[in-house]
Amino acid sequence: MLTINKILFPTDFSACAERAFSHAAELAVLFEAEIHTFHARVRQQEDYPALQHLLDLPEDTIPKSPHVHPPEHTTATPNLVIKADATAKSACDAILSYTESREIDLIVMGSHGRRGPRRLFLGSTAECVIRNASCPVITLRDGAKTMKNGKINRILVPVDFSDFSREALAHAVALATLTGASITLIHVIEEAFLPTVYGVDPVNFISDPLKKKYDKALTELGASMVPAGINVHVKTQVGHAAESITAFAETEGIDLIILASHGLTGLKRFFLGSTAASLNRQAPCAVLTVKSFGKKLVKTSAASNTRTNEAEPA
Repeated sequence: MLTINKILFPTDFSACAERAFSHAAELAVLFEAEIHTFHARVRQQEDYPALQHLLDLPEDTIPKSPHVHPPEHTTATPNLVIKADATAKSACDAILSYTESREIDLIVMGSHGRRGPRRLFLGSTAECVIRNASCPVITLRDGAKTMKNGKINRILVPVDFSDFSREALAHAVALATLTGASITLIHVIEEAFLPTVYGVDPVNFISDPLKKKYDKALTELGASMVPAGINVHVKTQVGHAAESITAFAETEGIDLIILASHGLTGLKRFFLGSTAASLNRQAPCAVLTVKSFGKKLVKTSAASNTRTNEAEPA
C-alpha cells in the first residue's frame, strides 16, 4: 500500500516550477495529503520581490479528478495547503532541512534541466535534492508533459535486476493499483565501444537469444511482483541507459517513470555518471526517484516478494 501524508512543493516562482504543482495537487487529491508550498531564500542573494505573494493558492484551486480512483476509505478531498519559506546557504539545503523537520513523505518539484558548462558551474538544485533527500522525489523537467486530470495510463520502470529496481517496481505496483495504469519494465544492455582505424565506434555483440533471456527475466520479475489485473509489458534494448529510456518514454507516451537511485557519490559517481540524474534532465514526463536509503512510500519490502538471490540472466 502506498502512503503519502505530506507533500513538499518547492518553488522559485519560475514557470518551470509552477508546472510541477499539478502533480503535487493531483497526488494530494488521491492520498488526502497536505501540500507544503515552500520557497528558499538564499543568503547573499537579492530577496525575491514575489515572496510576499508566496503561492496564494486557496484549497479550492486543487482539482478533484474524475480519472483517479482513490481507496474506498478516502473521500478525495484535498487537505491543507501550507505556505512556508526559509533562508539558507543554498536552496537545496533549505529544502532538505524543511523535509527533515516536517517529516515530508514526497517532494514534487520542477527541474530546469540545465546541461553542459552552465550546469557544471551552477549546479542543479533538483539533482542535489534527488541525491540527498531522505524521501522519494518527483521531478518534472522544463518542457515535459504534465499530469492532466490525474490521469496516469502508463508507468515505465527501468530494471537492472538489483534490489533497488525491485523497490521501484513495488512503488509502481502500488500506484498502478490505485490508478489502473499499466506497467512497462525496461532493461537496457549497454553498448560496447572499441577503437577502430577511424575512431571509436559502437560494436554490437548482443545476440537475439541474449535479448530474449533478458525479456524472459523481466517477464518473470513482473509475474513475481505484479498482481493479476495490472497489465505488464517488457522491453529489452541495446544502447545507453538514459538515452534509451528517454527515447522509449517519448515514443510510447509514458506518463511517469519510476526508478531507483543507487546513491553513488564521490569519484564513482563522477566517472560512471548517474542514470537517475540524466533521466531527470531529459525525460519527457515526470520522474519519481525512489531512494536506496531513507523513507519509502511502500511499507513492504520489494525484495521480500521476489525469489531469494534472484540474479540477472547470464
